Amino acid sequence: MKKPFQLLLFVLMLGHVSLAQNSVLDSSFNATGIVTTTFGAQSSDRAHSIAIQPDGKSVVAGQTFGGSIGSTRLCLSRYLPDGSLDPSFSGDGKTTLLIGEACEAHTVALQPDGKIVVAGFYTESDVFYPYAARFKPNGAPDNTFGLNGVAKLSFPAFAQSVVIQSDGKILLGGYSAGRMMLCRLLSTGAADTGFGNSGLVFFDMGSDRDDRFQAIALQPDGKIVAGGSSVVYPTSAWAIVARFQPNGSPDTGFGQGGFTQVQTAAIEYIEDLVINASGDITVIGSINQNETWSMLVARFKAGGLLDVNFGDNGVVLRNYDLSTYGKSIGLLHDGRIVVVGAVYKGFKNDFMAARFLPNGADDPGFGDDGKAMLSLGTFYDVLLDLAVLPDDRFVSAGHYLPFYNGHVIMRFTDKAIVTSHLDEAVLPGSFRVFPNPLQENSALYFQLPKGLQTPEICLTDASGRVLRRYNDIADADTGEQILPLQAANLPSGQYFLSVRMGNVYRVLPLIR
Repeated sequence: MKKPFQLLLFVLMLGHVSLAQNSVLDSSFNATGIVTTTFGAQSSDRAHSIAIQPDGKSVVAGQTFGGSIGSTRLCLSRYLPDGSLDPSFSGDGKTTLLIGEACEAHTVALQPDGKIVVAGFYTESDVFYPYAARFKPNGAPDNTFGLNGVAKLSFPAFAQSVVIQSDGKILLGGYSAGRMMLCRLLSTGAADTGFGNSGLVFFDMGSDRDDRFQAIALQPDGKIVAGGSSVVYPTSAWAIVARFQPNGSPDTGFGQGGFTQVQTAAIEYIEDLVINASGDITVIGSINQNETWSMLVARFKAGGLLDVNFGDNGVVLRNYDLSTYGKSIGLLHDGRIVVVGAVYKGFKNDFMAARFLPNGADDPGFGDDGKAMLSLGTFYDVLLDLAVLPDDRFVSAGHYLPFYNGHVIMRFTDKAIVTSHLDEAVLPGSFRVFPNPLQENSALYFQLPKGLQTPEICLTDASGRVLRRYNDIADADTGEQILPLQAANLPSGQYFLSVRMGNVYRVLPLIR
């Protein structure tokens, strides 16, 4: 039986959820759009990262401490598309692992074969070291990776971001001894000696500065884009974006000597970034001006210059209450931008989500003039990561404090999507390619309504030359369709998927 105070708190939390939805939460996800998870009766749990499998399941990584758990451990959980824990994952949808004396998982990525890679840091004798761990699709450690599924790195550092290259190599981003760090591992977990110096690259803005990479992403040509900050406490912090060649050397054709900045006149941090099909880089973070924090969204052109057509000369600043913090960013199929983070309201934080038009203007079709603040009735609510679904809904993970702290997962709707009828207005929102940039498992997801003409679908290159026609859909039943694009052997470049149904014609830009 719940204790009376806990029951009262639970009721209050439900009241806050129902009042704060503001038409942005997806009610097909756990009925409310929100799922909370704990790993023990009195554990303290935090979710840092989320990834979406091609089948729509959500994988969440973080850490857990307390209850029956003696040391802080990495924790993983997997959720079905309806928001319930997936019983095929470790029996109950949850698993934990202790690395070293204690550890945390700060980032997660998915391999095409369904294996799950997480990264973070572990401690030995009060020293912090980075690690990468790989799990099988059923949640068990993958013993073909590192030692018993874990690659423990032996130099002091923190891993904050991970991406999987098309060749299976694993790239970590983070920081070490005041320097920005990249580390690349082979698919076995061994260091990639062909990258940097024995698998390591350090990027240093000066011995007096504390430099950190918080986010990394890959371009289709294999170049690495990393975002973070360079700090002199407490006077300045520069928001930094750097680009590297596939071998780890700085890309001197980007910015000034391989890096660029938002500006140098304020305290700024970059938390996450995303790259569009044109190579433009959009970043999210926070900026402190006159002791007030605002969310910072900025866009750089492929060469490293701020995009003057985005926001105010390349920068968007938003403060929705006393302070607003931006933590993660994603792109929808039409270039709209979704972000999550937190809003400080004097004595507590609320969850924050917002959506912007491609030019940086607030999207009036989302929440309250482009923003939504949500609360569980707790005191420290924050969303730290998001992942975009093929139909432009997006799922976000974070945590709430205090009491018995837990993971929170929210799924947000895109009210612009209508799939009950297929006409000229609906077609742009009902056909999605995921993942894009194209990978081996990329597919076209769409609805085939009853009684309407079967679509004609073909893939062309940038010059308009038809590469493939997809005829398998002709005999398909009505309803949701998944059409594999068979893109694994395509060379890098720009492509277009054309969809024609009667007089309706839609072209989806793709990149490989």
